[in-house]
Order: sequence, then structure tokens, then C-alpha cells
Amino acid sequence: MKKSNFEFFTNRTVRLFEQYFALAGTLEKNLANSKQRVDNLTQSILAKASKK
Repeated sequence: MKKSNFEFFTNRTVRLFEQYFALAGTLEKNLANSKQRVDNLTQSILAKASKK
């Protein structure tokens, strides 16, 4: 049985949203990791500056 255009576009839309949400999750994890690295670097710089 042939799928209707509505079913085709609905399934395609759902797949795209799933991919976009997966990408958003990956970006969110990368952002959190980057923020942690910046925070650690900032602390390191301040610690070195206070020793001088």
C-alpha cells in the first residue's frame, strides 16, 4: 500500500526533529564541556597571578 503524502511528510518531519534534537543535545554537551574548561583556565590564571 502506498503511503499518502501526509504520512510521508509527517514521517520525514519527525525524523528531522529527532535529528535536530540529537544535534542540540550534542551542542549542549560541548558547550558544558567548554564552559568547564574556561572556568578551570580562569581559576588557573587567577591562582598564578596571585602568587606573583
